Amino acid sequence: MEDLLALIRTAEEQDSSKKFEKYLLLAIGLILLALAGLMMFNVQHLQGTARVVNYAGIMRGGTQRLVKLEMHGFTNQVLEE
Repeated sequence: MEDLLALIRTAEEQDSSKKFEKYLLLAIGLILLALAGLMMFNVQHLQGTARVVNYAGIMRGGTQRLVKLEMHGFTNQVLEE
């Protein structure tokens, strides 16, 4: 009889640990989804910032080229307009 009670207690403990594992996995999954959403938001924001930096670099390069050509005596009225 005591063996049967011990077996039942062991089964109940295993059920409670399995429930705990399920809830833990669910919580980890939800945290992972939240972090993935936050990452997507940050990537979109970063792309806008990168676009501005890229355009600024293009303008800097064009200005640098214009100054270099002017310093070497090549004038181009179209570039100055």
